[in-house]
Amino acid sequence: MQVQDVMSTEVQVVSPEDRIEHVVKIMKSGNFGALLVGLDDRLRGVITDRDILMRSLAEEKSPENCFVKDCMSDGIHFCFEDENLMEAGLKMAAHKTRRLAVLNRQKRLVGIVTLCDLAKATDSDNFIHLALKAIATEDPLQSESPYCEWHQELSFHPM
Repeated sequence: MQVQDVMSTEVQVVSPEDRIEHVVKIMKSGNFGALLVGLDDRLRGVITDRDILMRSLAEEKSPENCFVKDCMSDGIHFCFEDENLMEAGLKMAAHKTRRLAVLNRQKRLVGIVTLCDLAKATDSDNFIHLALKAIATEDPLQSESPYCEWHQELSFHPM
């Protein structure tokens, strides 16, 4: 099964210049935990509900006077729509993230895929357990980490 089979194509992109107040309304109305940040037809980063809490509200900044650029995480982790679910899960584990932007081979945004999407589409409880364990591990690339155990296990037991 490929990422395009399970991803969401309803992706909201906000500008670094948008006010946090606006972003919170979008998150609430769409029940989104994260939004991609883009400018000039390029993805720049991501803003999560946790980013807003820790970089805005916890620092007592007013949502009306705080901007996405003040709270967002720079950089984008992505996969391609034609990659298989195991590859997407490995990328999530390696980058310690629960979501990836999905691009086509022309590097255009076509969706977003979450760990929840992978869980719903995967028959193996072990796959999801090991992915979560790898995301929660300090350094997923250490040889004794669950990431390596997970990669080896999946290498021998493909979906």
